[in-house]
Amino acid sequence: MIVWKDETAYGVAGKQGEPRVYVAIVGGFRLSVHRNIFHEGVWMFSCYDIQIENQPLESPEISAAQTQALQLFAEAARDKAEELTDAAQFASSLGV
Repeated sequence: MIVWKDETAYGVAGKQGEPRVYVAIVGGFRLSVHRNIFHEGVWMFSCYDIQIENQPLESPEISAAQTQALQLFAEAARDKAEELTDAAQFASSLGV
C-alpha cells in the first residue's frame, strides 16, 4: 500500500487551508501530487528523479489524481529502465 503524506507548508499558526502537496515514496523515488499557482484547480505530478515536472493530472479529486500519478510514474519508470538497459548493453559492447 502506498501512503501519501500531506507535505503542505502551512502557516506558523498551524494547519490552515486545504492541502496542496502530497508526497509518496515508491521504490526510493519521491512522487509529488501538488497544486501549481499557474494552473489553478489542477493537480500536478512531479518526480524529479525521472525528469517529470508539473505534469497536469486529469482529475480534480485528489485520490483519482494520485492514482493517475502512479500510472504515469509506472510508465515513465518502464521507459527509463529500457533506456538504462540499452545504455548498459552499449557500454558492454565497448568492453567497459
